[in-house]
Amino acid sequence: MLPQSWYDFSIAAPEDPRDLISNVALNGVEGDFLYSQTFSHPSGSWIATPLTLNGTPICFSLWTDNQLAVAHAAQWNFLHGTISTDPKISPLLNNVIYVKAGNAWQMTIPISTNGITLTDIQLSFRDNAATSGDYIGATSGGIPAFSFPGMFSGSLTLDITFSSTGRVQLALRTIDNSGNYSMFGFECVIVD
Repeated sequence: MLPQSWYDFSIAAPEDPRDLISNVALNGVEGDFLYSQTFSHPSGSWIATPLTLNGTPICFSLWTDNQLAVAHAAQWNFLHGTISTDPKISPLLNNVIYVKAGNAWQMTIPISTNGITLTDIQLSFRDNAATSGDYIGATSGGIPAFSFPGMFSGSLTLDITFSSTGRVQLALRTIDNSGNYSMFGFECVIVD
């Protein structure tokens, strides 16, 4: 059941991103699934995110040995605008991305850290950050998320495969070298 007010979020169970995401990697680092204790309630301060979209997301075929599938991905990119390139578009729409559904396709989303070095990046549904983190089946509670260990700076690529269509808000929770937390949200409209 969808939350009916902010009161509902505090008692809502977080959603598992594995229900929609078949695979995800950040700069070639595969996401490790975990139940995060810090996705929604950091030990440091929240600051404005340094992350921004840094180019046009591209669809690639995971069937690289199948020339028809490779051509299909190229044709999909040609026929579909994944982001708006209009410089006068409302800032509220800057992080809306159209992506392709299906386990045969990988979307590569370019992101920039804008000169900030980040560690402990985690990906989950944005609204999970408003829940209590009580997840049924978790070993010790927490928000179900994908974690990318290591240090990241400069231009990054988020490679993600969506198993089905839909519309979803995702978020990357980051920590900078000073221990400050930030969250970069983006909306994915997942189409065939």
